[in-house]
Amino acid sequence: MTKAVRVLHVAETVRGGPATYISDLIALQAKEFGAENIFSVTPLQDLSLLNFPAGVGSIGYRPWRWRVMSSLALAIRVCREMRNIRPNVVHMHSTFAGLFLRGLLWVMYPNVVRVYCPHGWAFDRNASYLMKRIYISIELFLSNFDNAIICISSHERRIALQHGFLPSRLFLVKNGISNVDFSQLTDPVGWPKDCLRLLYVGRLDRQKGVDVLTRAMSLLGAGFHCILIGSAVVDTYIDDQPHSNITFGGWMTGDQLLAHFHFADVLVVPSRWEGFGLVAVEAMRAGTAVVASRVGGLVEIVEENVTGLLVEPDSPDALANTLRACTAREFREMGQAGLRRYQGEFTASRVHQEILGIYQKFL
Repeated sequence: MTKAVRVLHVAETVRGGPATYISDLIALQAKEFGAENIFSVTPLQDLSLLNFPAGVGSIGYRPWRWRVMSSLALAIRVCREMRNIRPNVVHMHSTFAGLFLRGLLWVMYPNVVRVYCPHGWAFDRNASYLMKRIYISIELFLSNFDNAIICISSHERRIALQHGFLPSRLFLVKNGISNVDFSQLTDPVGWPKDCLRLLYVGRLDRQKGVDVLTRAMSLLGAGFHCILIGSAVVDTYIDDQPHSNITFGGWMTGDQLLAHFHFADVLVVPSRWEGFGLVAVEAMRAGTAVVASRVGGLVEIVEENVTGLLVEPDSPDALANTLRACTAREFREMGQAGLRRYQGEFTASRVHQEILGIYQKFL
């Protein structure tokens, strides 16, 4: 008989791809196990970005400005909630969610299954050799407290193996998202007429390369217009240059965000590094072409010259030239190919079943 599953999801921040990932996964788990058996602890200010079914236990905590202290506060809050929730699985999302919690759970609740998903390794980012070695050492040490580490791309699993992580702890579960109905959405009218409709969705942080995109937009000029959806999370975003072909939209959710995905011609993902790049899958689900950096998991998502185009990272000139390379009609054809690729490879139902298999392996 299969053991009942009772899951607590934990995240120190969900802004960007993790919000979609966690919302979709929890919705499917609530349907499978019952909403009364699914819980989450996330920052109070991020609760509006999550979309959970009725009955899911959603707990907010107040993060600190300094992320290390915020991670400690999160760990203490989770350990306090464990007595009431009594989960048999704790699923931690991203680096700071597990920084203190992984070890504390191992000591205080050794019989609880501990699942960690980095959503992009900290040591895969652009950093000095010393900082990368520090990140690797920390993650290697903390991996001793995990039952399972979920890698969201082949790239993420490959670099973990290269740095000495135990293969038996690494489980590849490529990201996926739930399908939605776009037929009732209306054009958000955020783009001027007679221009190529570009879209950026994500954090306005250095990792995401938004500064590369804004410089590329200056090179492109008239005929191209980009809507930027998001805000800074890790870094302070400063851009004091006027851009007549850029509109800043802030964070969006629900149908408003879906409409922008659906009515854009191209989603631009200019990341400097990326564990997976879930936003590219969101665009493909909407039938929108993707122009993305040739980094990390993005090369596993975008099929070059079929569902979109890949460009060398950190180069405004290369990005501008790539965006000029195709007509709106050609990009629309790529978008339809992307939709078919999403339907075949990147659904949330597959992710749910594969993660369920991991839970049950250790229960």
